[in-house]
Amino acid sequence: MLIARDAAVAIGAIESGGSASGREGVKVTFPAGALVDGAGNAVTGTIQMQMTPLDVAALDAPGVPGAFAGVPTGGVRGDIMSYGTAELLPLKNGQKLQLAAGKSAQIELPIYAAVHQNGAAVAVGETIALWSLNAVTGVWTQEGTGTVVASAASPSGRALRATITHFSWWNGDVSAQMGTVNLTVHVPNPNAPIAAGTLASVTGQVVAGSGPSWVAQITCRWTWPPRCACRPTRPRTSSHASTCRHRCAPARPTSARLRTRPSTRRSRQCASRCRCRPS
Repeated sequence: MLIARDAAVAIGAIESGGSASGREGVKVTFPAGALVDGAGNAVTGTIQMQMTPLDVAALDAPGVPGAFAGVPTGGVRGDIMSYGTAELLPLKNGQKLQLAAGKSAQIELPIYAAVHQNGAAVAVGETIALWSLNAVTGVWTQEGTGTVVASAASPSGRALRATITHFSWWNGDVSAQMGTVNLTVHVPNPNAPIAAGTLASVTGQVVAGSGPSWVAQITCRWTWPPRCACRPTRPRTSSHASTCRHRCAPARPTSARLRTRPSTRRSRQCASRCRCRPS
């Protein structure tokens, strides 16, 4: 999904240095004599600094460029998770500018993800890997690190401050920690077969721990078919179906709160009741 770039901010007398601040705390600061044009000529006068930050914490974050994958320093390509990203683009008369050889600029990227993967809050003084986007491959490349600083304009109150030597999309990321949960649901009523293709919704949230020892709390719900068997004296599970001689008025399905661990295959029950009457 494409999004519009934020309006550019003017910086006058750029040959003497200067800074520009944008939405939600994104910021760029230049030293004197920092910029050159496409022909390598020193840039003077007023430039336009275009800065477009993206809220990566939203599940449906629009406009995120490239893949959620990157190559860390000395490592191989893998999944990454972002704290915040922004496109930084200096312009003069519509032409893109770059930093002169030996020059650098300081940037601040707003941090949107206020907690780490282990649930700990992002704290001032911490370091986070800094990445730039390879526009050809769509993969991010780590280029050093940045330091977390306080930022009143950032949604989280934090920003990632770093030094860069070229302009692109810049991103504060960490290598993703991935896990797999295997969940098996057994029908609690042996005489109530559920038709193939019946949809069930499952939602989960980490409630304790971190890494391979976390515990998830899961709620599952589904709607039973309008015809089912009499409720047994004691609820039990079964993987087979049997014939029912009664027409049943299904009660409202209940939800079960489950606890499971990654890579652990266990059977879980979601209890349901059925009040029967003769057919």
